[in-house]
Amino acid sequence: MNARTRLFFLLTIPAFLQAETLENTAEMQLNPSADAPVILTLDAGSELTPLTDETLPPEMDPAPEGWWAIRLLGSYQGYVSNDDILKDFTVGTGATVYLEPSHDAEMLVFMGAGDEAEVISVTGEWARIVIRKTIGGYVAIPMPGEVPEPDESAPAPTEIETEVESSTIDPGPAPLPPVLTPTPSRAMPPRLFSGRLERTRRIFGRGPKQNFQLIDGQGRVLAYLEIQNLLTTEPVERFLGQKVNVFGVPRKPEGSKIIIVQVESLRFAPQP
Repeated sequence: MNARTRLFFLLTIPAFLQAETLENTAEMQLNPSADAPVILTLDAGSELTPLTDETLPPEMDPAPEGWWAIRLLGSYQGYVSNDDILKDFTVGTGATVYLEPSHDAEMLVFMGAGDEAEVISVTGEWARIVIRKTIGGYVAIPMPGEVPEPDESAPAPTEIETEVESSTIDPGPAPLPPVLTPTPSRAMPPRLFSGRLERTRRIFGRGPKQNFQLIDGQGRVLAYLEIQNLLTTEPVERFLGQKVNVFGVPRKPEGSKIIIVQVESLRFAPQP
């Protein structure tokens, strides 16, 4: 086979790759191992095109026997450091997306230029995001007639649904919706923040103008709260010193790491 024929053969391989159709739901995992983290749940009827040695990207290992290696455009959930959240509440290019809120967790992907990501919630020094990107992973080849057991720990389906809550304070333990859809009439959608509610500390009258703040688990200020638009029949002081869930529209001043949230709803956080 001469060089020209070989080049033509390599370029035309993708056109002849056989697509596989899933008869049942399946899990896309970070590595080809039953113990590897699940990064996406695939619906029955999904079509997958397994990668070959010729189409496998350099960053992926060949799939062992019993596995397919795939690359799939989807909505993947992960975590980024708050330092990677920009003032318009987008995720900065080059940010590392982890599967868990820890620098020791498995890395999912890097945030590339032009990648789409939405910040869903902020707790402590970490933000939970959904990134829409083509990512590589592995799917165990289903055996004929095999019906997978339901996995309660698997990630939510790729479609993200939202129910926007009322802005009235509710002392009940029910959590706020964790996943949001942008509201066309707003410049930025509201998001969920969790922390301990405290009064803002000022020194000799100097400090933030907001009267309340959220404190993370390490005792650091997570966000300052603007409550002028909060409709409530309960005094905010009732929640002082308690862990709360705050639902509101965030902003991040230029050059600052502190988040300011225009609060729409305030609740006690569910007890573990």
